[in-house]
Amino acid sequence: MGVKAFNEDLRLASPTNQTVQWFVGGFYQLRQTTNNLNVFFEPNPGGNIYCGCAGGPSFSVEQDNDHNNSLAWAVYGQAIAALPDDFKLLAALRYDTDKRFDQDLSIPPGPTNAISATFQALQPSATLSKQFDPDFLGYVTVGRGFRSGGFNAYTDSVASGLLVPREYPEETDLNYEGGIKSQFLNNRLTVNADVFHTDFSNEQYFLVNASPPSRDIVTIKSVSFNGGELEITYLPVDGLTLGGSLGVAASNINSNDIDQNDQNKQSPEANLYTANISAEYRQPLWSDYDALYRVDYSYKGPICYDSANDYCYHSVGFLDARVGIENGRYTFAVWGKNILSVREPLSFLPNTFGPGVSLQLDNEPATYGVEVLAHF
Repeated sequence: MGVKAFNEDLRLASPTNQTVQWFVGGFYQLRQTTNNLNVFFEPNPGGNIYCGCAGGPSFSVEQDNDHNNSLAWAVYGQAIAALPDDFKLLAALRYDTDKRFDQDLSIPPGPTNAISATFQALQPSATLSKQFDPDFLGYVTVGRGFRSGGFNAYTDSVASGLLVPREYPEETDLNYEGGIKSQFLNNRLTVNADVFHTDFSNEQYFLVNASPPSRDIVTIKSVSFNGGELEITYLPVDGLTLGGSLGVAASNINSNDIDQNDQNKQSPEANLYTANISAEYRQPLWSDYDALYRVDYSYKGPICYDSANDYCYHSVGFLDARVGIENGRYTFAVWGKNILSVREPLSFLPNTFGPGVSLQLDNEPATYGVEVLAHF
């Protein structure tokens, strides 16, 4: 994909000593894009890239006939006001507009291969917070988000029979969230937590096909997410830091114009939950040198790669470690990533080579390395 873009963003802010803090701004972008699709297929079921079928064909394709332009601009502003009883109100407003044009040069010029549309949205948001004491903050927030729509290549949507739309609409979301930020035990224990509910309209997700070659975006009409996050950091003794986090995002497809059988299924490309625990110990050695020992274990919940939930992957966990010696200027360390050599798809594209034949890109197995840094 070739991209040429010009961006400009200007802001004007209030003095910092005012009771009401505010800023306003404007954004401008002119972008030109040529879509190039390169497919380098390696028919090796034991490797990282494969289609799930031994002895499949090997090919490369470059498709550079799809050209599109985008002229986008936005105006925005934000104000923060201190209220009685240690309350604070943040209010923000942004308006985006994006005029897009797309033409497929693989067919003769005409109204069937050239298309244009303007996507726009008003995005208000507000956050009310209260400082209950110096170590405990609570907040609630509501806001609307926006992602511009666009176009799939003419040959993908009309000529290929892939049933992807020529134009896909803008994605919008309405998010509600409440949470706390807190510290205890003389700041040795930090606990941050929140819960949220998000409603998406026309949630966009990306897919690739190799037969015929195409790279497209499709949408799901209505999707809801319910979830929350918990983050804890604890310093039980000097030099030792323990950390843990948990995120849950339970999704539900409320309706899908493409296939109503997708209703009540999990949204694609979204892990049901993620978790991480870590331990880091810094041990003084001599002069200004410290030894540093760190272990991380991350865990990903189940994920599906299509809206019908026909292609899903189970939960997986990964172990990383690092041991080093460092001071303010030099660092020497050895590290290992994915020490247990757990494999998962970094990307899974269902039915890329036809029904039942998919493209999968796996993560790296266990890797090890040595790191030497010097700051001058």
